Amino acid sequence: MDKKVEINKEEQPLMVTIRCITYNHEPYIRQCLEGFIMQKTNFRFEAIVHDDASTDETANIIREYAEKYPDIIKPIFETENQYSKLDGSIQRIMSEHIHGKYVAMCEGDDYWICDTKLQQQSDIMEEHPEYIACVHANKVINYLNNTETINARYEQSQVVNTVDVLSPMVPIFHTTSIFYRRKIIIERPAFFKETWDYAVLVYLALYGKIYYINEVMSVYRTLTPGSWTMRT
Repeated sequence: MDKKVEINKEEQPLMVTIRCITYNHEPYIRQCLEGFIMQKTNFRFEAIVHDDASTDETANIIREYAEKYPDIIKPIFETENQYSKLDGSIQRIMSEHIHGKYVAMCEGDDYWICDTKLQQQSDIMEEHPEYIACVHANKVINYLNNTETINARYEQSQVVNTVDVLSPMVPIFHTTSIFYRRKIIIERPAFFKETWDYAVLVYLALYGKIYYINEVMSVYRTLTPGSWTMRT
């Protein structure tokens, strides 16, 4: 009988880098990080967690997780707030530290609720090289009016309609669901190097096909203190 060979993930190429930016997210960051470490995959992944000089306990919580899960949580701690510079500093810093074949996005006040999210999205992208990105349905929690809604544009999994992505009226996918090929973003035009979120999703849609999974796998909080929706 052949001896079973144990596969060490640390010896495998890095498949996915999770891109997480956080600022004063003390009430939420644990839930966000738990969503990363619970992922069940047959590949190696990491989470680059960028704390933008938080003034609360966010950085200490990140340190706690980085010490406990050093193979997954890779922190960046700023002593000076980069967002306030309005010069694209955060995007440049994150780009320098992201090395996975694929990139998944999740901000510090959002979180994932499906432990096979990365595996599902990676499998689809590996099977379909024509897909540039993969997204999915998500739940939206409005902090100000304490409401919850499900953001699901389509009734079944399918290739996304590019016209829907280009429509500025309603965001059909949130950052918590975006999973894309890193090489495409590296090669993006200079204009897109200083932007993210909607502008980059538009760039991805123009570049190639985006596949939508009709399953709620993440929660997007909006209008929370310290969130991008309250800082812009």
